[in-house]
Amino acid sequence: MGVDAGEDLSAGTLARVLGDRPVRTYPALVSTHADALAWARAGGAGGAVVVADYQAAPRGRAGLPWAVRPGLGLGFSLVLRPDLPAEREGWLYAAAVCGIADTADPAATVEWPDEVRAGVRRVAAVGVHAELGPAGVDWAV
Repeated sequence: MGVDAGEDLSAGTLARVLGDRPVRTYPALVSTHADALAWARAGGAGGAVVVADYQAAPRGRAGLPWAVRPGLGLGFSLVLRPDLPAEREGWLYAAAVCGIADTADPAATVEWPDEVRAGVRRVAAVGVHAELGPAGVDWAV
């Protein structure tokens, strides 16, 4: 499939494409991750997406800084409510990074621990934060 560099990946366009999915779009935001964490904690639905055209302080895995250049990249966070036992929580990361790699480019590779590469270019960095409850994973972003 892949993503063409000329495609309109603005927050507004993505909100229209995602249909009935709960979407919060922002022209600018400190961090989509922080907004999605707060939304998940407040009961946000599984599948909810936070998208920003610009993030002032985006963070990847382990809180590492990640730069997304407006118009040249896509910064988003997705709220998940998986039916998973606590011991399977680590699979969320594997599923996310493999799904993004497959979508970005069929020939993309995963560079441990969190990067997706298409040739020599880093096309994505993935981070997953999961909240565990007594029955397993309550939610993840």
